Amino acid sequence: MHKKSRRQWNDKTLKKEEEEEEEEVEEVEEKEKEKEKDLLTCLWGFSSALAFIALYRFDVMKYIEANIADLSN
Repeated sequence: MHKKSRRQWNDKTLKKEEEEEEEEVEEVEEKEKEKEKDLLTCLWGFSSALAFIALYRFDVMKYIEANIADLSN
C-alpha cells in the first residue's frame, strides 16, 4: 500500500513537472515569435526608408538634369 501511494505521488509530481516544462517551452516560443515580428517590422521600416531615399534621390537627379539642360540652352 505504501509503495502504491508513493508511486501515485511520483506520477503526480512528474505530470506537474512535465506541464511546467511545456508551459516554459510555450513561453519561450511566444517570445521568439515576438522577436521575429519585431525584426520583420524593423526590416520593413528600414526597407521602406531605403526606398524613399532612392525615390527622393531619383527625383533630385531629374531636377538637376532639367536645370542643367535649361542653363545650357
